Amino acid sequence: MIFQQDTNDGNINFNCDDGSNGVTTYMSLDGGDTDINVYKNLHLSDNVKIQLGAPTSSTGDFEIHHNSTTNVNHISSLLSRQLSLNSDIINLTNEANNSTFLLLNSTGGTFAGEAKAPKFIGDQGGYNDGYKLTRSGHDAYRIALG
Repeated sequence: MIFQQDTNDGNINFNCDDGSNGVTTYMSLDGGDTDINVYKNLHLSDNVKIQLGAPTSSTGDFEIHHNSTTNVNHISSLLSRQLSLNSDIINLTNEANNSTFLLLNSTGGTFAGEAKAPKFIGDQGGYNDGYKLTRSGHDAYRIALG
């Protein structure tokens, strides 16, 4: 089956019942802007991946999926690619979105709990247990050496 629009800059719309005795467009192939526009939620079954980028074998450069066996959600940059998050504010929260684990912005970062970073050991090279930064009050932090 082939869907083909022969009108210059024409669209192909996929319309369906809107649940309220009307009809609405769920998806449109826009020949003028050369875009695919999705106007309703897109639900993928468990273990189905969204893969982006040029396919190499069975994978692309980037993928997002939910593993129903481990109940883990994955965002993966593949093929030794860099993963870049670009935003003025990056906020990692719990599922209910009412507790912030990490907040990064252009002036610095804040976190809940403790953060650890490796401590370099002199001329011998290597790392020990590291520095530990903990929050002890509203604006007070404590640095402990590994």
